Amino acid sequence: MNLWEPILAMIMALTSFTIKPNPKAPTADAALVYAVDDADVVVHVDLQPTLIDNYPTWQKLADDPLIKQNAELAAGLRTVQTQVEGGRAMVKNLIGIDLTADLTSLTGFARMRGAGVPDFVVVVRGKFAADLPQRLVQPMGGKPETIDGRVAGATPDGMLIGLTKDGTLLAGQRDLVAPRLADAWKPAPRAKGSAWAQIATVLDQRPFFVLASKPSAAAATALAAQVNASFGRDLIAQHQLAIVSASATGVGWVYQAKDAAFAARIKLASEGWIELMRAAHLSPRGMVELAVAALPSYAGTSSEIDDAIKHKDKILAAVDELTGDGKFTATVTQKGNLVTVITKGRRLSDVLPVGVVGLGVASAVLLGAKPKAATVSPRPPMMQPPARPSTPKPTPRPAPRPAPTPAPTR
Repeated sequence: MNLWEPILAMIMALTSFTIKPNPKAPTADAALVYAVDDADVVVHVDLQPTLIDNYPTWQKLADDPLIKQNAELAAGLRTVQTQVEGGRAMVKNLIGIDLTADLTSLTGFARMRGAGVPDFVVVVRGKFAADLPQRLVQPMGGKPETIDGRVAGATPDGMLIGLTKDGTLLAGQRDLVAPRLADAWKPAPRAKGSAWAQIATVLDQRPFFVLASKPSAAAATALAAQVNASFGRDLIAQHQLAIVSASATGVGWVYQAKDAAFAARIKLASEGWIELMRAAHLSPRGMVELAVAALPSYAGTSSEIDDAIKHKDKILAAVDELTGDGKFTATVTQKGNLVTVITKGRRLSDVLPVGVVGLGVASAVLLGAKPKAATVSPRPPMMQPPARPSTPKPTPRPAPRPAPTPAPTR
């Protein structure tokens, strides 16, 4: 198999997937209405621009002309697509949810408790049938119960799943979920300048991904103990709040240190990281442009190079789509012990060097691929000349013994 074809197909496949701004993404008030006040970790994912909008592209990927021309790659991709579709149909038949159409976003809140499994609440928004909680817990041996006229499902291990009055699905520990399913539930107000206020500010920018950490002292100590690198331990132990977010046009992060001195170090590290991000755009572009310019000189030396020459325009287009020129806007500010970083481009790939991912995939394939052993036709057995009959050599006769000497006569 020509190794270049699947590599190019994989790189081009990345250009088929896009993330566009979602004006209907949940606001901070909607995303945090069921927040756990003392949560140590918060995760938010907008499924509309990530999964739902890109799933039709995934379904058609095997019909891409570049992929179809490689029979092995196309067959493997169709096998994966069949398995994914089978899982999707099974879930829909069992619980009535189409995972690629009925879910819009989810938000999770986790509260650490030593080395054990954290307490959590998962908030899922979408279109759900009223009996969904009961159908979810039945296979686990759970039992239905009613909260304010709505059916919830309780599992044998103390979990509770239910729908709120606005149709949001909640799942998690009973003591956290039950009060939030009640009609009387009201979220706690967010104090100005608090960690929740900072998280809300980020969510109001409608990112498709947010990961926030606001650990208690015990949680920070436990998490830091699991990191080997000294700077990594300091990053965890020294923060009061950390937020990483990604949107259709860029990425950003917020770090609130315990003191201004460590915040200054984070500001310097952030500026250095941005410089590396800029370089990560230029390096792949430069490497590919040099390679494409040099390839014609090696025409005819291998089928892989000839195929790369044939697709050079597509290669350059893919690199242009997956990388930027490194000139995205970036602001890094420090106010006391708070560092805020905002980056922005025309699209996410102008900021986040997706091209490095494609280059990494291609390199992994090239380095990991084993060339097929050449098939060598066995040589016909050589005809040995017939052995010449050998003339037996005469056996030498033993030399005659000398006659005994007669004894002298007296």
